[in-house]
Amino acid sequence: MNAFQSAHYLEISCFTLLVYDLLTTFGEEVEYFWSGPWSISRVLFFLNRYLPFVVMIPTNAAMFGAEMSAQS
Repeated sequence: MNAFQSAHYLEISCFTLLVYDLLTTFGEEVEYFWSGPWSISRVLFFLNRYLPFVVMIPTNAAMFGAEMSAQS
């Protein structure tokens, strides 16, 4: 296994852990956090919570595409 494959597997495992965390805590997030007024802490929470998805999805797609082109 080369370094690129290791990085790809690490990226996939981190993304899987992120999705697992989101799915297991989403109900509590809705119950406790979404009902209050908007504030800077709420904005920072949403950036911290959902920005990794925005970054990791294109990264995974790019790594998968690069891996597929390297195999052919």
